[in-house]
Amino acid sequence: MFWFALLGFLRPAIQIFLLPFYLIYLTPEDYGLLAMVSVFTSIICVLATLRLDAAVRTFYFDYNDDMDKLWKYLSQTFSLIIIMGSCIYLVLLILGPSLFKLIFESDEITFYPYGILSISAGFLTTFSTVYFIYLKNEVRLKEYFMYSIGMILATILFQLIFVVYFELGVVGILYGHIIAAALIFTTLSLRNMKLYTSKFSKEMIFPSLKFTIPLLPFAFLYRFELQLDKLMIERFLGLERVGQYAILMGIVGMIGILMTAMNNAMRPFLYRSLKAPEGDTTEQVNSFLQFYLFIGVLGLSGIILVGSNLELFTDNEKYLAIQPYFILAAIASIPLIIVRYFTLIFIYYKKSKDLTLVTIVKTLIMFLLMFLLIPKYEINGAIISISISYLLNAFIFYFLNVNYGMPKIEILKALRIIFLFVGIVLGSFYFIDSIRWVGVIQFLLVWILLILFSIPLIKEMARIKITK
Repeated sequence: MFWFALLGFLRPAIQIFLLPFYLIYLTPEDYGLLAMVSVFTSIICVLATLRLDAAVRTFYFDYNDDMDKLWKYLSQTFSLIIIMGSCIYLVLLILGPSLFKLIFESDEITFYPYGILSISAGFLTTFSTVYFIYLKNEVRLKEYFMYSIGMILATILFQLIFVVYFELGVVGILYGHIIAAALIFTTLSLRNMKLYTSKFSKEMIFPSLKFTIPLLPFAFLYRFELQLDKLMIERFLGLERVGQYAILMGIVGMIGILMTAMNNAMRPFLYRSLKAPEGDTTEQVNSFLQFYLFIGVLGLSGIILVGSNLELFTDNEKYLAIQPYFILAAIASIPLIIVRYFTLIFIYYKKSKDLTLVTIVKTLIMFLLMFLLIPKYEINGAIISISISYLLNAFIFYFLNVNYGMPKIEILKALRIIFLFVGIVLGSFYFIDSIRWVGVIQFLLVWILLILFSIPLIKEMARIKITK
């Protein structure tokens, strides 16, 4: 589970590893532009595929006892995703410029060339998702490692070439993404031609569509509310502030990447636990939650360390102005971790309608809060809005979990990890004057004390093995 979580974290975290490079070669306005086209791409990729990758993650275990049926299912969903994505891509070639003018306030954010390059890279990456799910679920670590490391190295290499040597700025970064994604997609396609089919079975496709279509509004709203803060800041505060905020949330957003990696690594273990007879299911589900939070707060501590030492990467005062926001942003991200875990459970029980309804409520609350708070409190207003909306989301999921008779979540045990983390961070901030040393001290204390506190939990997780 560890290696899949690590590789699942490294692939989408390329942007973070390249952050020192971006801080040198991109202005806040450039980084804001890159962030805004990425906003559009992340949302449109959900609609273009009807979120069938989520269906594969869930229905995979209905077929994994019969490899012939499994490959029929994988090939049909893989091919359908490519067909739908290609159709949407052709439509965007015509409607893209008008959509960009409608969505974005700044005239600098244009569909050609920025939007089309970003979408091309995003679609190619999305097309490969089904095969990556197969590799993870079948525990084919060597192949998964080769593709993941290949994607990372290719992205870094081509971005360096296009930005440093050819001096193409944002366009060069997008070229690097496209070439790396195209290389991986082409390689896995040529090596696995059985992923392509022109024969579709309604017995296999319809259940997936029936699952994903109600889930689609949730997936769309989830992506939308993740990007809502940038959209609102661009509208109220301008592209430079978007760039500053995007750096802040790009670093803080590593927690989302980390939890996605944990989702992908933990999902087979958690779902097999939920599928098993009653027995010790509740105990395992709660152990997974505690481990999920344990990894999450260790990640948040590392985020504070990086953010409080941002001057090691840049001397640009516009970027350094975001340092004071990291502690608040990290603490405000804790409810997100809990929500992500509840979402895993709700997806297993196919409660896609509930996920959609709760997300609609959360998004409306977040939009209202941001509309009121961002013009007045700027970046702090965005952070507070996100925290409040996710906290409400976590409470709603908890009560729904109880009412549906799912394995009972023992939230008090989980809170001990949270309180320990928050206490150390706030204590360090109160007693230490230097923001740089706050980052270092809290990091050492959190990692040492939390690991010592969680030794029994770590041993328990190390003993868990996946069974087919």
